[in-house]
Amino acid sequence: MRIDLIIGILLATGIHAFVAYAHILFPGRQAAAPADSAPPPVIALAPLPQLDPEPPEQEEAAPPPEEAAPETAAPDLAPPMQADVPAPAIQTAFQQTLQPPPPPSLGAAAAITIPRAGFSAKPVSLRNVFDFSQLDEKPAKTFFPQPQYPYEMRRSRLSGTVTLGFSIDESGAVISPFVVRSTNAGFETEALRTISRWKFRPGKKSGKPVATRRVLIDVEFSFPGD
Repeated sequence: MRIDLIIGILLATGIHAFVAYAHILFPGRQAAAPADSAPPPVIALAPLPQLDPEPPEQEEAAPPPEEAAPETAAPDLAPPMQADVPAPAIQTAFQQTLQPPPPPSLGAAAAITIPRAGFSAKPVSLRNVFDFSQLDEKPAKTFFPQPQYPYEMRRSRLSGTVTLGFSIDESGAVISPFVVRSTNAGFETEALRTISRWKFRPGKKSGKPVATRRVLIDVEFSFPGD
């Protein structure tokens, strides 16, 4: 083995041993070492700056009161917004005006007599007019539809009779029908409407068709199904 290598190993071992045991060999130097070290830092808290107090808020001055407008006298009547035009009442199949039920029948002793001339639009003046009893041949019905029971009378389910008076011209048409008497006024309008549609074979006098006056006929009404 080389001598220089052995010397290097011994020197290295000695240095390490000296460093490891230095605090034992030199105790004074090792104790004084901490005195020479710098003191630990101290953290101090700085006080916060004092803020000046805020000035009190000043209330805004109230605006001066406005001068009240002079009162004006209200007009006696307000002008209309729209023209006062009555609107027509339009009835549809889903909206119908209900009518109160008619009064009960008063009986034959208290029959209502209401003359109603001019129901037909035909002229009343006739030539060669004869009473029913003066004719050689009496008028005969040729077309006589039956009256319809009035709708507004269905709630009452009453029966009644309307006696009508009218004239028959030379062609057999009914003119100027009117009500002589009736047991209930609710049947009169339908009776007049029905009799104005009737047709007759005109009466004859000396073999010629003539007009007939003072013809009376009763129109009967009964509730359907009775």
